[in-house]
Amino acid sequence: MARQNTKSLAPILGYWKEQDMQFRFIMAVVAAGALGFAAGAASAQGFDGAYAGIFGRDNPAAPTPVDIAFGAYAGYNFETGGGMVAGVEGEVEYDSAAVWGSNVVTATVNGRAGYAASDNVLVYGKAGVGAETATGGAVWDIGGGVEMNLGSNYRLRGEVARVDPLAAGLASRTDVKVGIGMGF
Repeated sequence: MARQNTKSLAPILGYWKEQDMQFRFIMAVVAAGALGFAAGAASAQGFDGAYAGIFGRDNPAAPTPVDIAFGAYAGYNFETGGGMVAGVEGEVEYDSAAVWGSNVVTATVNGRAGYAASDNVLVYGKAGVGAETATGGAVWDIGGGVEMNLGSNYRLRGEVARVDPLAAGLASRTDVKVGIGMGF
């Protein structure tokens, strides 16, 4: 019987271990959101008005083992009726292990549009433009996510977004973000 060389499998096993940890983290956030949804049902708040928050993000496809960044966002939503929500949002993030180099700051302004499935759950898409310091140039981004009211004006969100430099030949990234914020 041939013995398998586990040394050559080490990079593969390490990759799956990282993916397993990311999956567990995402599942924990989903579970917390579900609890927040259930707990917040009695204190329906809607999504109209100003909000701000903080987030952490990872780029699971980055060539570095972990590409974690953090940032802040602020925006304003308008409930347009029939469960539809539109708004604008600004975001700034800092990434010390970036795909594009080190110590990258990215700032974007996005339009958001979504559907409030209830007073506590918003499913949205976003698109916009911005700039980042690695190339000193413009970027565009597009994405979507789910935001949940947790009660007492607190909100939990999960989001996936793609960020691309407008300059040809530069690497894009896909961000997975988890954030907590507050409506005003």
